[in-house]
Amino acid sequence: MIIDLVVADDWQGLYIGGILAEEGHKIQTDDLLEHIKQHVAMCDGISDFEYVVLHVNQEWMEDQGSLPQFIKDIPEYVIEL
Repeated sequence: MIIDLVVADDWQGLYIGGILAEEGHKIQTDDLLEHIKQHVAMCDGISDFEYVVLHVNQEWMEDQGSLPQFIKDIPEYVIEL
């Protein structure tokens, strides 16, 4: 299972298995860890777990108003390397 944290300057979104689980100006560490704990428990083991941080363009984020429900709907051209 992949857990993605999407960051756009002052906005964050947590995707679990490609689906938006939570978003806001700042995702609290305890909320993040609780989501990870719940979903790692559903996996066959820690080897099935991957955590990724993606930074996206702030202007795109402001135009959208919020993150899309599915991570696959974030265009590749807005992901900053």
